[in-house]
Amino acid sequence: MRITTRFRAHRAVVVAGCALAAYALSACTAPDSATGDTANAVAGSATTAALSTDPAQARGAIDSTNAANASAFARGDSAAVAQLTGSYQSDAVLMLPNQAPLRGADAIGGMFKGMFSEISISNVRMQSDDLMVSGDLAVETGRYSWTVTPKGAPAMPDSGKFVTVWRKQSDGAWKIARDINNSDVPLAR
Repeated sequence: MRITTRFRAHRAVVVAGCALAAYALSACTAPDSATGDTANAVAGSATTAALSTDPAQARGAIDSTNAANASAFARGDSAAVAQLTGSYQSDAVLMLPNQAPLRGADAIGGMFKGMFSEISISNVRMQSDDLMVSGDLAVETGRYSWTVTPKGAPAMPDSGKFVTVWRKQSDGAWKIARDINNSDVPLAR
C-alpha cells in the first residue's frame, strides 16, 4: 500500500480539535472593545458565560452532535457532508495529520466531500473521555476507532485520539472551534 493512501485515510479522523485551554480562550475571543486587551476580554467573557453554562447541558449537546457525526461518517453521503460541516463554526480550524490546517467551515466541508469520494468508513466508534467546560468553551478529549476503506484498496483498521474545542453559539448550540486528531496506528513501512 502506498503511503499516500495511508495519509488520505488519516484525513478521515475528524471529530476533534486541539488547543490548550488558555490558548483556546485567547484564540477564540475578540479583544476588549475599550482597551484592545485580549486577557481582560477573555476573563470577562468567561466569567459572564460561566454563570450561564450548565456543564451537563454542554455534555448532552456535545454527545448528541458526536453521535450524529459518527453516524454521518458511516453513511458518507451528501447529507453526511452537511451534518459534519454544520458541526463546525464558520471560522473553525481543523488540523489533520500530515497536511496544513483547514481554516473555515467551507474548506472543512470541501475536505469531507473529497474524502467521501475516495474512501468509506465503517465500524465507527467514538469515546469521549473528558469534557472541561468553562464559560462558552468546552475542551473534549477522547478516542476513536473505525475501519477506513480506500476505493480499490484493502480495509485498514484505525484507532487514535482527539482533542476538540467547542464553543457555545449565541443560539445555545455547541459547535467545533478547533479540532485535532492523530492515529495510534504506525504508518506502514
